[in-house]
Amino acid sequence: MKKAYADELVALGFMLLCFYFLYLTRGFSEISARFPRVVLVAIIVLCVLFVLLERIKAFFASKRLDHPAKRKLKKNAFTQEHVMVLGAIALYLIMTTRLGYYLASILYLIFTTFYLGFRQRRILLGLAFGLTLFVFLFFQLLLGLRLPSGVLF
Repeated sequence: MKKAYADELVALGFMLLCFYFLYLTRGFSEISARFPRVVLVAIIVLCVLFVLLERIKAFFASKRLDHPAKRKLKKNAFTQEHVMVLGAIALYLIMTTRLGYYLASILYLIFTTFYLGFRQRRILLGLAFGLTLFVFLFFQLLLGLRLPSGVLF
């Protein structure tokens, strides 16, 4: 059995999530389902392209023994960072239903960027609050869409 590479497994995981979300859009009205379906199909197409390009790159890298990509392919496996980020995503999905989208997004962005090595607090907090504020202004105020609310918001 061939060793599966972490990036490709993550892409396949995203594809499975997208297929699940496509399945959930069956209950939406046709107009409401149009945009989520377009976005989900675009993500699926991009994931398929990514996996194909990675396989092509691995094929050509295996043909050249001195190519640096070959050494990278041998080291590419699930690490603690992959597991922690996937766990953070799962926790984020759970927190979204409990705490609400906005608070869960701020906590997720702060944790993930800090865990992945970004330590400048002002920029980290500005990024988390700025992106959440942008989502609020764009989706709630401009488009009039309600995002999941929780205990506080």
